[in-house]
Amino acid sequence: MPPDIRQLNLGSDSAERDIAIGLSDYFYQNSTYHKFFDGGKTILVGNRGAGKSAIFKYMAAMEGRKGHLVLELSPEEYSYEMLSQFLRSEEEGSWGKQSSYSVAWQYLLYNLIFKKIVEQKRGLVLGPQKDIFSYVENNLRQQDLNTVGILFGYLKRLEEIKLGSFESFQKSRELQALYSLEEIKDLIPSLKSVLKRTRIRLFVDELDKGWDNSEDAKYFLAGLFQAAQKINLISPNLQVYISIRQELFDNIPQIYEDAQKIREDVEVIRWGKTELLELIGLRIAHSFPE
Repeated sequence: MPPDIRQLNLGSDSAERDIAIGLSDYFYQNSTYHKFFDGGKTILVGNRGAGKSAIFKYMAAMEGRKGHLVLELSPEEYSYEMLSQFLRSEEEGSWGKQSSYSVAWQYLLYNLIFKKIVEQKRGLVLGPQKDIFSYVENNLRQQDLNTVGILFGYLKRLEEIKLGSFESFQKSRELQALYSLEEIKDLIPSLKSVLKRTRIRLFVDELDKGWDNSEDAKYFLAGLFQAAQKINLISPNLQVYISIRQELFDNIPQIYEDAQKIREDVEVIRWGKTELLELIGLRIAHSFPE
């Protein structure tokens, strides 16, 4: 009996839903995927619907199946609006928003990584990296790890010191502590030790959700790019991957100015006609396995 075409399912419009119903079975590893995955790229650029989220979902699933630690981060919708509402603009004071966002992103990502390590590596409390366990127990266990909330909190601390009425010496000392990540910098050697035997992959996706083209939205993304670059230098076993829509990547001056530095990390999604036909073929075969 010929297949009933009404039962044809070409997959969900959303990679988040698709991964649960068969994406790993009919994911098509096109040339962009191989360049990105095999070539050590960490920034994936593409138009809406080009497959950025599908690539990240597939990579995350494969890493998880191999027993590696995986974090998937999608900034909450409306977070850009919240940042613009509650943070003062650069015109109100010289507080260097891009560098502030960069260090706040580093603080957030490190905290998420530390918590993930403690959740997954039960022997940590007895090992040489027990200071990571102690830090998480003392600072993160009782917190609701709302990602934007942690980022926002660190930014507010920077803002209050930079724009507040502090004595010059006190302001300099407290800013230095925040910009040097004094609260967590002593944990970095322990993290490097963990990474000698543990692979961690962090995926940041859907950065266009709630996009409002505000000053803070642009610094939010530019700061993330800078933070990811710095964290990715720690160890090959720790990588932060970012996907971003083409038009955002092309039209945010703060990112474009740094694009020359990160050119080797960027891969742009492109589909050829043959690749699209092969993708459709895989999905048809998945719908009608016999």
